[in-house]
Amino acid sequence: MLIHKHGAAQLFLCAALLMLLAGQSALAYAKVARPWRSDTPPNWPLVLNEKQTLDQALARGLQISTETLSTADGPQHASLLNVDLSDPYLRLGVMQANDQLLSRGETVGSMANRSQALAGINGDFFEINTTGAPINMVMINGELWQSPTPPSRNANDFAVFGINSDGNMVIDHEQFSGTVSTGSASHPLNAVNRYAVPRDGGMLLVTSRLGAMSVSGYTVALLKPVDGSRYIVTSLQTNMTTLNKLTGDQQALVGGGKSGRWLQANIHPGDTLNITQQLMPDSDLLYALGGGPQLVKDGQIPNASELGDSAAVNPLTAVGISRDGRHAIFVVFDGREAGPDHSHGLTRSQMAGYLLEHGAYQALLFDGGGSAEMVARLPGQNRVSVINTLSDGHERLVANSLLIYKTEQQASQPSTLRYR
Repeated sequence: MLIHKHGAAQLFLCAALLMLLAGQSALAYAKVARPWRSDTPPNWPLVLNEKQTLDQALARGLQISTETLSTADGPQHASLLNVDLSDPYLRLGVMQANDQLLSRGETVGSMANRSQALAGINGDFFEINTTGAPINMVMINGELWQSPTPPSRNANDFAVFGINSDGNMVIDHEQFSGTVSTGSASHPLNAVNRYAVPRDGGMLLVTSRLGAMSVSGYTVALLKPVDGSRYIVTSLQTNMTTLNKLTGDQQALVGGGKSGRWLQANIHPGDTLNITQQLMPDSDLLYALGGGPQLVKDGQIPNASELGDSAAVNPLTAVGISRDGRHAIFVVFDGREAGPDHSHGLTRSQMAGYLLEHGAYQALLFDGGGSAEMVARLPGQNRVSVINTLSDGHERLVANSLLIYKTEQQASQPSTLRYR
């Protein structure tokens, strides 16, 4: 688990080390003493009892556990992945469903298996039963697949989980800006691969990561990259109905309304364009996956309105990170289960309280409900298993996932630790 701030954490670390030397796990010790945190997380009903049903090392620096918390309002079942990125054998990655933004979706298990991941969770909210497009930002291996959601009236919405060039994790609200220029004329670039942007008169840069999109009524400039930020215009069209999926390094500018008129007035086949892109505040991200509201910010829980919270309880998925950005906890709470002995789910404020109680300095909410899922490849298995109880009864086709990998083959299998 993430270590909470203040001196009690040092007490825990020392005691945990002694217990490890004695052949017991740090998590087992934490279960007994837990001096650094209370029994009931903030915003929760009274926790009467807590039972851990699984505690297993998947690799060096990666531990999976499950627990049931009996509360005054009924039981809650959690699945957790504790990630230590200070271990050189671990890395995180982002997988996009079917390697395309507009698609029917893919299960977390499928994404994990085809990329040989150790474990992972579902990612961003998405346009279910329509385009399948994720709502927020996607960046994979330094390539911006989709720019972040523009700021909304609630400034806490649409936070982003990222991994920077130093290998540290961050959670923040990212903003995109860009410019298209040729000669003395320039125009703002509003987004990358956000297919709806031209509908409101914006300028969109399309890459091969998007898929086919409708461009009826828009102006389309097809581009060939030259080097860096320079492109050559290969064609300019105003009568296209569909922009087919681009291939290779093909790109296109798509403008609607005033942006389309600017393209028609200033862009011609054979022209050289300069296109700049910038992300703030984190300009050095290698991987990024957007989500919903920031649940914990600088060690504090935002108020319920900033969380978009209500009294409704649901299955939820979230990630929390430590202050140094080197440790993370991935959490999935089950919900929507019938009967008094089954997990009913959490509010967003309750998930925030749970993550704060487990030491998160920053935390982010991912998609929940039927999308909430955790998978892991347990020792001796070649494929991942679903760890939590799925509220739909089966894996849902989702937009993307946040996955954990080994960087190289470890010399020996991790020790198996169980607590029941």
